[in-house]
Amino acid sequence: MFKAVIAYVCGTFVQNLPWKLGALFFATAIWFVIMNFVDPVRTELIPLQLELRNEQALTAGHLEILLENRPALLAQTVTVQVRGNQRRINEISHNWRAYIDLSTSDIIYSAAMSDSLPVNIQVDGDFDDDIQLLAVRPVSVILSLDTIINRAMEVTVDLIGDEHPDFFIPRESITRNPRFVTVTGPSSAVARIDRLAVGINVDGRTVGLNTTRRPGMYDMRGEPIVARDITISDLVEVYVPVHVRGRAAIASPTFDGVPPEGYVITGRDWNPKTLDIAGLSAEAVDAAATIHLPPISEEIISRHTSSFTEYINITPHLPAGVYLIEGHRNMIAVDVVVERLMERDFIIPINNITLLGAAPNMQVFTDFVYVRLVGVERLMQPLEYIYAIADLSGLEEDEGEHIVNVQLVLNVDIMLADGQDAPYIEVLVLPVELEYYEDDDE
Repeated sequence: MFKAVIAYVCGTFVQNLPWKLGALFFATAIWFVIMNFVDPVRTELIPLQLELRNEQALTAGHLEILLENRPALLAQTVTVQVRGNQRRINEISHNWRAYIDLSTSDIIYSAAMSDSLPVNIQVDGDFDDDIQLLAVRPVSVILSLDTIINRAMEVTVDLIGDEHPDFFIPRESITRNPRFVTVTGPSSAVARIDRLAVGINVDGRTVGLNTTRRPGMYDMRGEPIVARDITISDLVEVYVPVHVRGRAAIASPTFDGVPPEGYVITGRDWNPKTLDIAGLSAEAVDAAATIHLPPISEEIISRHTSSFTEYINITPHLPAGVYLIEGHRNMIAVDVVVERLMERDFIIPINNITLLGAAPNMQVFTDFVYVRLVGVERLMQPLEYIYAIADLSGLEEDEGEHIVNVQLVLNVDIMLADGQDAPYIEVLVLPVELEYYEDDDE
């Protein structure tokens, strides 16, 4: 029975076999025509934007994509060549992604040996049997990496504007809290930072200022640096004090002793004579309007037989709450002139003495005046003429002999020697009547 059925089926199949085969071939041809017309098979180039995946893996490895390299990577267009039905490609191509996986171990490892390395591009998508992935261009991209570093840097303060002329800002008293902060970022970017600074406007300011700011970053040329991949650990609290400005006069130096015997101090000078000062209050500054130096001690003066300079530190002698403004030296230079003394004898003829108020009834019996003078050698050696005056005014009616002192007109550094009496002349005043009588006899 079974054999009979098989024989029947085979007989039926082979009956009109050429026509059946022809119909199958025709149907297949029609199907291929329809499929190629409605949904043809083609080779397509699909552009995809490159993506960066698992970037946090770089951060964990203290790495970061170089700032200049990132825009180039994100702008990279990857072309995917596929073959398949047009309709199917259109349906699923929007799900395709081109990317580089930054978490792969070979990237972290290779970065230790080179800052730039090639990384293969991968394509992720719903590819199936109907679509064939032929090529990806480019196959790889260059990844430039930088090491993330931490750098401790001091924060400085930039004062902006002009200070009030009656006030002063002591730079050394400006405080920063914290004074040092940590800068974190790619080593190439951090290396560009020359300093961190907080800018404070002090134009015309008369009171102190307390503020909290984030420091700015500046390169070696003083240009500001803007870098999003750099972080600064802390905000900085800045206090800028403003004090009262003033001016102090240095009083003339004094002495507690004299030079050795035979020498004398003939002059003194000091520099500076005025100082710029500042203080916490106007009262403190006013109290320092005149500053007196301590006397130069006898111990110092007694050992000098020539001019010398003594330096006195003014700082301990400033009133409380007052200090020197920056730039002024705190040492006062006192120049002391020490000269040798000498003694000389002089004879002053009466003709060289000016007689003030002399009257006809007066007769001078002194022919010359002898004096012994002492003074600095520099002035005594060339001295030849001494100007002298005797004042006879008011003696014309006082008959008899008179002693009249002679006044010597001398340099301040020349005087009478020790033990020398004041010089004088003898004057005889005659009676006025006798003078007239003698005139009548003549």
